[in-house]
Amino acid sequence: SDYATTLFIRASWTDFNPEEGKYAWDEDVNTKAAQRFKMLVEGAAERGLKLAFAVIIDSQDKSYDFTPAYVKNGGTLVTTVMSGLADENDRCVFGAYPGKLKDMLGIWVEETDALRPYEQNHMKIEKADMVSREEYSCDFLCDIIHPEGGAEVLATYEDDFYAGTPCVTCNTFGKGKAYYIGTQPEQKFLEELMEKICKDCNIESVYSADEGVELTVRKSDKGRIVFVINHNSKEAEVDFGTDKLKSLIDERNLPGRMRFSQETYL
Repeated sequence: SDYATTLFIRASWTDFNPEEGKYAWDEDVNTKAAQRFKMLVEGAAERGLKLAFAVIIDSQDKSYDFTPAYVKNGGTLVTTVMSGLADENDRCVFGAYPGKLKDMLGIWVEETDALRPYEQNHMKIEKADMVSREEYSCDFLCDIIHPEGGAEVLATYEDDFYAGTPCVTCNTFGKGKAYYIGTQPEQKFLEELMEKICKDCNIESVYSADEGVELTVRKSDKGRIVFVINHNSKEAEVDFGTDKLKSLIDERNLPGRMRFSQETYL
């Protein structure tokens, strides 16, 4: 503690949110994880340490079928190349890929082509209203995908021996949708696809902020917590509008517009 400035806490979201509306920092929550969390926070406060969190949410959190159940009940999931190949301990999953996500995604990944650093493939868009262009580049990894579970093909490869096979799919699973991006597309495609998905899900930005700033919100019947992380190597601005916010770090009232120095959080 003579040299440390920050306490880093890594845990699953289940540890922080054991049941609906209950959180580890609530006085009446006394699970083992909550008790340990409070002990760590108290210890950090005594030593004047800042707190940093890594929250894990995956298909092993809470129950075996956490992710499929989320989609089946009406959620939207976007997952990418190599998903489902290993469990939470990085042990390989046996059987057809993408493992436990296979039925939810409606696909079978036969194999993966690894491209050299100077190689590229191209994606042909099969759904006109999804993004702005008809073709995008992709590289690094290219999954050979079979939509045998009924997934809709959104884009196909244009080159190599797997030309014409799917590279981006969407499967309707219960009340929800599960997207699979089986390659590494250029940034423009990812930005446009996520903008379309967010619009379809009625997801809007929490506040207006410069590019490279991460904003998330956690709510309960006891209040609302806003997390701000500036991932940039330079200052960035966030506009909180007319909301009256108070810092949980030093309890000061925050202005409507605020600048964050490089690689800082609040």
